[in-house]
Amino acid sequence: MKRLAVLAVSILLLLLSLSFFLLRPTSPALLASRQAFEPDHRLRVYVADLPRALNYGLLDRYWSLPAADSRIQASSDPDHPTPHNQPPYPENPLIKQYSAEYWLLSSLHTAATAAVRVVADWREADVVFVPFFATLSAEMELGWGAKGAFRKKDGNEDYRRQREVVDRVTAHPAWRRSGGRNHIFVLTGNPDGGLVREKLWDLLGKEPDIVMEEGFPNATGREQSIKGMRASEFCLHPAGDTPTSCRLFDAIASLCIPVIVSDGVELPFEGMIDYTEFSIFVSVSNAMRPKWLTNYLGNISKQQKDEFRRNLARVQPIFEYDTSYSSRRAPDGAVNYIWKKIHQKLPMIQEAIIREKRKPDGVSIPLRCHCT
Repeated sequence: MKRLAVLAVSILLLLLSLSFFLLRPTSPALLASRQAFEPDHRLRVYVADLPRALNYGLLDRYWSLPAADSRIQASSDPDHPTPHNQPPYPENPLIKQYSAEYWLLSSLHTAATAAVRVVADWREADVVFVPFFATLSAEMELGWGAKGAFRKKDGNEDYRRQREVVDRVTAHPAWRRSGGRNHIFVLTGNPDGGLVREKLWDLLGKEPDIVMEEGFPNATGREQSIKGMRASEFCLHPAGDTPTSCRLFDAIASLCIPVIVSDGVELPFEGMIDYTEFSIFVSVSNAMRPKWLTNYLGNISKQQKDEFRRNLARVQPIFEYDTSYSSRRAPDGAVNYIWKKIHQKLPMIQEAIIREKRKPDGVSIPLRCHCT
């Protein structure tokens, strides 16, 4: 009987110790890990405090401009001098193709946003969104300022705005806490990345089954481009001035099988969607070989092409920008997919912040961009 009592006491002590282990406060690292797997845990976003002049104020200014964009014919500019009561994002194709920052900021003003939760205190945030319409700022300088070229610092309004954004953001405690590692900027790519495209033009321009056309991103050029894509089986996508230029997304919208020519392209939402199910990937060296590309594409069966097109139709909504939750696109559209992709990168961001805090004096840890 005494042995049973001792055994009972041992079990009780074991249960108490387990209870203490399970109920004691969870460490921040374990808490973050646990939250990442909770189905109702949304990405917590703090919107950096920038003046309206750096985002929607740029739209107000754009719509107040009396003249057309100097880079395109006045008759081809869909925005000027047409008056508007509200400042929507411009239809000018030179500007509209780079509008992600507008849609992301708009989604943060939508109560029904499924992927994110806006927080008022930066200390509670997972990431900090910087609401600067960088592309619109640059395009207004090019189209109405220096007539197609950037001025140097003096008189360059885009440079002045960029400098103001950097000064304001880096002065905030949120930046000092993370070194900017959890800050979201919407930026375009390297403007020097179009060499492959030029070489392919020279190589494929005379091939009988390939149509190569020059165009300009105005309303007429875009209409002709989409018409050509819809009449084609394959759409060539060599690297342009960004890793993923709008040709790729126009091809997807047109159910034209993308042929991506690149050795190291970073594509949107990889890991969430499989591009090999609806795209063809070709190395630069193979694409540069005479006749290789046409022979390779000619050997793809009708069954394979039909499967590619079915998959293209399935993924189309993922690449469409819309924040109206009455539409079929928004919950699984580009805006929410961007937020979800950022959420997936959160452990890497948090790891980088922790590593920076614990590094020894005099040691430098290289910075890197976790691009989406």
